[in-house]
Amino acid sequence: MTVLDFNDPKAAAKEVERSKDLGSIGIMLFGLAGDDKYLDDPSMEPVWAAAAETGLAVAVHPGIASGQYGSDQFHFSVLAGFKKVVLSGVLDRYPKLKVDFLETGCAWVEFMLWRVEEEVDMVVERSEMGIGVNAKLPEASSEEYIKAGRLFFGFEVEDHMLPYVVDRYGPDAWLFASDIPHAHRILDATGYLMAREDLSPETKRKLLVDDTARFYDLPLPG
Repeated sequence: MTVLDFNDPKAAAKEVERSKDLGSIGIMLFGLAGDDKYLDDPSMEPVWAAAAETGLAVAVHPGIASGQYGSDQFHFSVLAGFKKVVLSGVLDRYPKLKVDFLETGCAWVEFMLWRVEEEVDMVVERSEMGIGVNAKLPEASSEEYIKAGRLFFGFEVEDHMLPYVVDRYGPDAWLFASDIPHAHRILDATGYLMAREDLSPETKRKLLVDDTARFYDLPLPG
């Protein structure tokens, strides 16, 4: 994975290209890129462009490239990053770009998909009423980006919402964190997931192996 310095996005874009040549399979971004700087900030455009050109998947992790925010903002940075990525049109400008939102469980996904679509509906409604709203909307809904293989999400093996989101949005968008124990309360995370009775064997295979391989363009094991 390529970890970038947000202070110089142009130099960061060059690092994306260099690390691709060294064998990197993805880019790590924080949910917030700095003081009052979100992932849709115009200065971040070279990074998105480099990710799309190199074909490297983008993994958004909890984190804030600034010391001014408290620890209570840590995981919420991923939610903010999701909203900005979807609404900014970056997925439309770079049609082959894939983005994952990690280390925050999966319970938030339903809420944020609703929140994003609510904001889109609000802009459309105000525009139809003739209220001066000049905003470029994403070309697809969040669910359509998911089904197209553009948006992925992490999960925890004990997430009680996991069967619901898999059924609601399909089994192809969920990535398992293999760097165990990775702050898990459950050390044998793989064994715990395999023992769950509310997921089919086919779904477990996708969650543990296939989805991650597809996200990072890795060969599937036999």
